[in-house]
Amino acid sequence: MNKFIRAVVVAVVAVWLTGCATAGSGKIDWNNARQVKDGMTKKEVAALMGTPYQVVARNDGTQRYVWVNVNLFSGTQSAALDFDRDGKVVKAFQIPDNF
Repeated sequence: MNKFIRAVVVAVVAVWLTGCATAGSGKIDWNNARQVKDGMTKKEVAALMGTPYQVVARNDGTQRYVWVNVNLFSGTQSAALDFDRDGKVVKAFQIPDNF
C-alpha cells in the first residue's frame, strides 16, 4: 500500500510540474510565422499564429500583437507584429531560414 501512495504522489507532482513548466500563448511555429506577409489581416495572421498572448492598443489606433511561450526547459520565445488602423500587418517577421 505504501508503494501505491508513493506512486500516486509522484504522479500528481509530475503533472503539477508539467503544468507549471509552460506558460504563454503556446509554442510559436516559426514556419507559420515565415508565411506572415505585409498587408495580411488580423484574421489571416491568427489562422497562422494562433491567438496572441497580448494585444497592445495604441493611442494612434494601431495595435501590436505579441505571442509568448515560456518553457522551463527550452527557454522563452516571443514574437510581435504591428497592425495599422485598418488591421493590416505593417511589417512582417524577418526570420532567418536557419532559425
